Amino acid sequence: MAFASSGYIRFVLLVCCLAFVGVGAYATSSDEFVTEGKGQFDSCDLNGVTLTDAGKIILSVPLEKTADLEASQVWAVAADSSGAIYAGTGDEGRLYVLRPGAKPEVLFDSGEQQIHSVLVDRRGRLYAGTGPSGIVFRVDRKTGAATKLFETGEKYVWSLASGPNGEIYAGTGPNGKVFKITGPGKGEAILELGAPNITSLTFDLPGNRLLIGTSSGVVYSFTGSGKPTARLEARGMEIRTILIDGKELYVLAMGSGGGGGGAPVAERPGMSGPPDVSSAGGALRAMMSAMMSKHKAVHKAKPKRKRKPSGPSAAKSAVYRIYPDGHSERIFRSRSGSLFCMDWFKGDLLIFGYRGDLGVVVRLNKEGDADLLRSIEDTKFVSACSVPGGGFALGTSETGHLFMLSPSKMVLKGSLVSKVQDAMSRAKWGNVSWDAMTPKGAKVQLFTRSGDVSKVDDSWGDWQGPLKDAAGSKCLSPEARYIQFKAVLRRSKRGDSPSLERVAISYIQSNLPPKIKSITIHETGEDPEDVIRSAKASGVEAKYEKVKLLERFSDMPETKTLRAITWQASDPNGDSLLYSVFLKPRGGSWQPVTGQTRLTFSVVDTSVLADGKYLVKVEASDGPSNIASEQLSSEKESDEFTIDNSAPEVKFSRVKRLSDGTFLVSGRIRDKVSNIASARYAVDLGRFQVLRAKDGVFDSREERFEVRTRVLKGAGHFIAIRVEDAYGNVKVARKKLIR
Repeated sequence: MAFASSGYIRFVLLVCCLAFVGVGAYATSSDEFVTEGKGQFDSCDLNGVTLTDAGKIILSVPLEKTADLEASQVWAVAADSSGAIYAGTGDEGRLYVLRPGAKPEVLFDSGEQQIHSVLVDRRGRLYAGTGPSGIVFRVDRKTGAATKLFETGEKYVWSLASGPNGEIYAGTGPNGKVFKITGPGKGEAILELGAPNITSLTFDLPGNRLLIGTSSGVVYSFTGSGKPTARLEARGMEIRTILIDGKELYVLAMGSGGGGGGAPVAERPGMSGPPDVSSAGGALRAMMSAMMSKHKAVHKAKPKRKRKPSGPSAAKSAVYRIYPDGHSERIFRSRSGSLFCMDWFKGDLLIFGYRGDLGVVVRLNKEGDADLLRSIEDTKFVSACSVPGGGFALGTSETGHLFMLSPSKMVLKGSLVSKVQDAMSRAKWGNVSWDAMTPKGAKVQLFTRSGDVSKVDDSWGDWQGPLKDAAGSKCLSPEARYIQFKAVLRRSKRGDSPSLERVAISYIQSNLPPKIKSITIHETGEDPEDVIRSAKASGVEAKYEKVKLLERFSDMPETKTLRAITWQASDPNGDSLLYSVFLKPRGGSWQPVTGQTRLTFSVVDTSVLADGKYLVKVEASDGPSNIASEQLSSEKESDEFTIDNSAPEVKFSRVKRLSDGTFLVSGRIRDKVSNIASARYAVDLGRFQVLRAKDGVFDSREERFEVRTRVLKGAGHFIAIRVEDAYGNVKVARKKLIR
C-alpha cells in the first residue's frame, strides 16, 4: 500500500503541552552545588567545629572521651571539689569514680540494677539513688563504704537534692512522691503529686523553696508547708532540669516521643506510662535548623520577644523561662533532638543530648539564641555535671562512656563532611571554590570524593586534595553521579579560629539520550476539543502559563478524517527537546511528516491518505541543549493503526416479489479495510430498521444480508440500505422494487 499524494500530507500542529522537563538544567550549562549558611551547613557532619547562627563554620571546643566504664548506661554524674567524678550506672547498679589523673574504678556496688541519681551535697557527702528497690545510699567518697540511708518504699529514686540543713530530698516513682530525709532511717513523704515520676529536684537556698519537675510536665515550687504551687505545665513533656537565675527559672523539658523516626532512647528500667524517657527517640537532622543561633562574636540586640505560653508541643525538647510574676515562655525548642540535661556556663545554658546516634551540645543564651556547640557520632549524652575548672563531665547511654567537655578552650583542628550531592546523572566536576577567613597561622583545606551509589561505600573514590586555591581549584575526583566535600579547619596554638562561609562545586552532566515513553494515536474523528479537555484534566495544560493556542481547536473544521497524535517524552538531563514525526504505510518506507518542533501534539487530516495500516515514528533530539558533537537522540514507533476513509460497498444480488405481496431482498456488504459495524434498511420513505447479518452478527469486512419487506401494493417502491464500518464511514445504497 502506498501514500496518496504524500507530498501534500496536511498536518495541523497545535500546542497541547510543551516538551520542557526543566528550565535551566541543560547539559551544556554547568551547574553547581552550593553549601552556604546555616540552612545548608546544618546537613553536614560536624567534628570539632561549630555552626553559628550567622551561618559560619568555626572551630569548636574540646570534647574528649576520658573513660570506658564496664556499664551499659551512665544515668547520673556528679563531681566534688577535688575534681573527682562519680558516675551512677546500669545495668549492674554500680557507682564509679574517676579521680584526676587516675583510671576509673568501681567505688560502690549497690546490688541494684540501676543507679538513677547521684548527689554530692553542700557538705561534700556522696549519695546514690537506686532502682528497682528505691533506696538512697550514703557512700564514703574515699573508701566506697556505703550505708543504707533510707528506703523509700517506692521502686525508683530518680532525683536527689540537698537542703540547707543537711537534709536530702528524693524524687521517686512510680507514685510521684517526694521524700525529705534527715538521717539514717529518718525520712517522710512530704508530697505525693500524682505524676508517675519525680524526674528533677532543685533546692533554691535563697528562696528557701524546693523546685520539683515531674514526668507529666509540671514544675512545682514548695516551701515546706501548705500546698505546692504549680509554676509551669508543659503538657506531653517530661521535666529534665530546673536551673535558677536570681528570681527566674529555666526549665529543660523533653517530649514523650514522636517525630524523628530513629532509634529510641535507651530506656531507663521502670519508667512507665507516658510521658517518659523511654519513648523520646529521634534522628532527624532538622533539629539543627531549630538549634542554630548567633555565635557570641556576632550577637546583636534583639527586640523583646512576645511571650509564648506553655502548652501542648510537637517539640522533642524545649527550654522554658519562668518569670517571677508567674508568666512563662518557651525560648527554645528542638523538633528532633532528645535533650536530657542542662547547666550554666558563663551566663549561658549548655544543653546535652542527642539526635539519632549523634551526641550534641547546644549553647543557648537567655534570649533563646542557640549554637550547636559540638557534636560527636555514635554517642548519646544522657547525663552531665560541671567540674572544677570550668569543664563538664558527660555520661552516655548504650556505651557507658564518660566524656569531658572544655567550653573555655578551642580545638586546634576540626572538620565537616557535606551530605552526598546528587548530580542526577554522571557528571564531570569543574572547579571547587570556597569563602573563608583565615587569621594568621590558620587555614581551611578542601577535599572531595565521588561515587556512583547514593550511600558512601567501598566503591567510592578516596578523598582527593587538599585543593590549593579558594577562588577556584580543579576538582580532582573522577567523573561520577555523586560527590562530597570535606573541609578541615586549623589554627595555630595561640591563634584565632578560621571561619568557613561557603563552598561551591561546579559540574556539568554527562549527556544521556532522551526517552520517549509513549505514542498515542487517537481515534479517527475524535473531537480535538475532547483531547484538550483530557489534557487539562490531567493537569498538563495547567503547568504552562503561556499556552494560548488551545482555543484554535475551535477553528478547525469538524471532519471525521482528523487523527490526533500525542506523545510523552523526557530527558534525564532535563534538556530541552526537539521532535520529528514520520509516517509510513505497512510495507512502505518512512516519510517525513513535520520538521523539528518543540510540540508534543499534532493532528493529521487523513483524507489525502490511502486506506490501510500505518505506523508513526517520533524522534526526539536534545539538540537545543548540547553542542553538535554531544547531541543525542532516540526514537519510538507507535503500534500499527488503521486509516479508513472509504465507505463500504453494497451490492444487491436478488430482488424477488413473493406471492403474498412482500419482497425478498438479499445482497452483500463489503469494506476494503475495516469490519462492518452495523446496517439498517428502509422501504420507501419509512423509518430505518435494524438489519441483521445473514449469519447473525456483523464481525467481518464482508457480510451477507437478506430482508423481507412488508406487503407492498402498487408500483414505484424502493429499498435503501444504510451501512457503517468500524471507522464511521457510511454508505447508503438504493434499489428499486419492481413487481
